[in-house]
Amino acid sequence: MKPTDTNKAQDPRQFHYTALPILDASPNRISPVSPSQLFAIRLFRLTIVALFAMLIWWAGQVANSKSELNESVSLIDAQRIFPEATRLEWRKSPANSFTVLIDDDIPIGTILRTAPECNDLIGYSGPSDLLVGLHHDGSIRQVVLLSSLDTESHVQAVRQSLRFWDSFRGWQPKIDLQPPFDGVSGSTLTSRAMLESVIRRVTGDSPSLRFPRTLTLDEAKQFFPSCVDLRFDVPKLGWATLFDRTETTLGYLLRTSPIADNIQGYRGPTDALLAIDRDQQTILKVAIRNSFDTPDYVARVRDNPQYLEQLCEPSLANWAILKLEASGIEGVSGATQTSYGLAEGIRRRAIADVQRLSATIPFPNPGLIRNVALGFVILGALAMMFTRLRHVRWLRRVWQIIVVVVFAIVLTDLLSMSLLVGWARNGIPFQLAPTLVVLAVVALVVPWLTKQPFYCQQICPHGMVQEWVGRLNSRKLHLPRRLNRVARALPNFLLVAAILSSVIATHVDLSTWEPFDAWALRCTVWASTSIAISGLVASYFLPQAYCRFGCPTGALLGFIRSHGRNDRFGSMDWLSGLVLVVLAAVVWMNTPRDLLPFANQGQGTAIRKLSGEFSGTAWSVTFRDPVVRPAELRDQIAREIERVEAIFSSKRANSAINRINASQTALEMEIDDELFEALQALQEDRVTTTGTQVANEFDANVFQLLPEHRTLKKNRPDSVIKLNSSLNKIVAEKIGKLLHATGQTEFSIRIGSDTFAE
Repeated sequence: MKPTDTNKAQDPRQFHYTALPILDASPNRISPVSPSQLFAIRLFRLTIVALFAMLIWWAGQVANSKSELNESVSLIDAQRIFPEATRLEWRKSPANSFTVLIDDDIPIGTILRTAPECNDLIGYSGPSDLLVGLHHDGSIRQVVLLSSLDTESHVQAVRQSLRFWDSFRGWQPKIDLQPPFDGVSGSTLTSRAMLESVIRRVTGDSPSLRFPRTLTLDEAKQFFPSCVDLRFDVPKLGWATLFDRTETTLGYLLRTSPIADNIQGYRGPTDALLAIDRDQQTILKVAIRNSFDTPDYVARVRDNPQYLEQLCEPSLANWAILKLEASGIEGVSGATQTSYGLAEGIRRRAIADVQRLSATIPFPNPGLIRNVALGFVILGALAMMFTRLRHVRWLRRVWQIIVVVVFAIVLTDLLSMSLLVGWARNGIPFQLAPTLVVLAVVALVVPWLTKQPFYCQQICPHGMVQEWVGRLNSRKLHLPRRLNRVARALPNFLLVAAILSSVIATHVDLSTWEPFDAWALRCTVWASTSIAISGLVASYFLPQAYCRFGCPTGALLGFIRSHGRNDRFGSMDWLSGLVLVVLAAVVWMNTPRDLLPFANQGQGTAIRKLSGEFSGTAWSVTFRDPVVRPAELRDQIAREIERVEAIFSSKRANSAINRINASQTALEMEIDDELFEALQALQEDRVTTTGTQVANEFDANVFQLLPEHRTLKKNRPDSVIKLNSSLNKIVAEKIGKLLHATGQTEFSIRIGSDTFAE
């Protein structure tokens, strides 16, 4: 400021003007923060959001660990698809699959679950568990939804779509990889995830009723003698990986069944086994496992090493494009149709593998249109925000119309707390919705870097419609200052409440807290629709009413947004840090011992429960010690129960004890050693898992055990041995031995109404 001339009369207005810089330089003025402080504040907020996402995921893991781990299929569930079913027979591969049996142990179909193998297929915000019933020919009888972690409103829309569920009936995914239907409008991501789950489970190493015998370790050793372990569905569905003692991969085994089950050679199909080198392409050996073709013709092919070596020459990739007529592969003389059937089975198996690798869902689907449309919206929004186009008023109006129409007709999936929390808990759906993931990343990163409310201003159609409604009224209401401050705090309150409920009550449906599901116009969600209509009505009187006073998703984006050099560490930052610490402490205290770091050094206890079906009743095992690989342990228990039933169960037509009952003789009979020892122990009241005696259920006049010959003699030809509840004790003893072998020391076994503690 230049000094004024004292000889001239001073103009008061000039003096006032020159005094302004002095007032601006007042010591009460708040100085902007330094760049390093600003970056620290922004980094803190980004870290807080990341930590909350991790906490939500961890809370979900804790909730799952406390729930009953039952990956089996109950008879009651199976009867929803097969009402005539009387028993289920567990299968080793694929996991969670069962042969459905009726009276006299006649198989009528196969039933399997999509979980947990397809839990990585996230719909809108979570995976779904489906029950799939298959006919003998591999066609689908029915698909039933068991449970879902997806957004409830989207799941409900799919559940009510009769067309979606009816379209599964009769479809043969193993033959026709293209389904005869698309997803459910308004719940596209949810229905597509369910559809892909069925495809993955059925077109992998799906169960074959014609060739039900699964691969064994002995079979693997015929190809790789040093093999000590084989793992199914690794590295691909339908494959088995072989390992030596050092956990080194030796190679792979691949069956042509069930892909080739409908290929007739001369009189029937053939199941072949391919030994694959570690490059996953070179075929080392081809062998016939089993066949319904004419035995003489099958023997001619099996005994012709030149022909089998000829089948090994093309790689798997070449088999997928091979034309047998022009390939030069000659059939076996005298067994031409059988040998061609074998070659065609290999070709179809290779084609199925290539089709699975070539696309996430191997058929044209509306996901491509959705991804292209959303990509266009993202790029257009970036252009409207960061180029000169943002100053063209008429173009902004056109852009808003395009966005609203695209979201209302094509996309319907907006960013929301329900979506983001679901991803944090269940995983991010890169496979099904890659551009939606990109949108979420851009919506978080752009405001963090540039101070611009990118998503709220340029993409959110609900905000745009509010802006249109607001223009209809030129006389807006103005809230009193205090009321306005309270109202503006409401989105932050809802954001904190949403995070609290996501961590403490993991199954709260957050989609009913926001209006965004109302944009799925073909999916009626009354709570969301009510909020949407209320927000639009309020925006007639108050500009952007819902955005300013009710949107928790907007509060999240606003929290992470940079505010430039005037940014400060405020009350919301303190509150977020405090809530994070408290919630982390709550989750830590509720975390089972086996999920905690350094669990072996702690003093807490963890309970893990495995359960399943047994002889028309249920079994369960509850542990106190941490369980390593609970799904594998459950499979081991199920296999042991299956083996015991095959010997002791009177409900099995071909069990060892029923063969004794069916023999109309009083002569001395040789019986299974394990059965002999169990009957002998039961007669002496020595079979328990607790060491206490049990009542003798046997009539001494029914049979006699002859220890010197380890034989049994019925006192009358028509005598019948019934184990009744003693079978539960036998099963409990076998399970107890198995658990001890795996290192478990504290557990209780419950079979039916009987409990056995260890």
